[in-house]
Amino acid sequence: MEPQIGTPLLYVAITRDIWEAVKKLYCTQQNGARLYALRKQVHECKQGTIDVTTYFNKLFLIWQEMDLCQELIWSCPCGGVLHYQFEETNRFYGFLARLNPKFDAVRSRIMGARPVPSLMEVCSGIRLEEDRSNAMNNPVIQLTNFAAFKVSRTDKQNGKVLPACEHCKKP
Repeated sequence: MEPQIGTPLLYVAITRDIWEAVKKLYCTQQNGARLYALRKQVHECKQGTIDVTTYFNKLFLIWQEMDLCQELIWSCPCGGVLHYQFEETNRFYGFLARLNPKFDAVRSRIMGARPVPSLMEVCSGIRLEEDRSNAMNNPVIQLTNFAAFKVSRTDKQNGKVLPACEHCKKP
């Protein structure tokens, strides 16, 4: 416990009384302002220049704090399960929506999957694609300009396309 919080409670006789005092002082108020700030952080969080793991971890920490700020009491266990599934799905789409455009193909594949994969599975799939992409963007040899090998020519008599070198124009 922080010294500034714990000092007034230093001489309380029993532990239960300490926890009750702390609860009354700090937990009875709604966490509306903090929850608002966290939701705003999630909304503004984009991958940008950071790698997928750092981006996911940043979002995940915010989501965990949001969960701590919300005290939900369910009359039935099914309500809690449904709420968890709803939150997981919202986080799934939020995570995918703010990824860099280079992940469009894998994002499309993931969104088409049924049933919807878990957040951890999605992060793992995106990380694998990022690793593959990074490996492919560092080629060992220089790529040749393949435009020089393009061939075509139109036959003037019957209008058919005949092979011809685009570079030297010879058939």
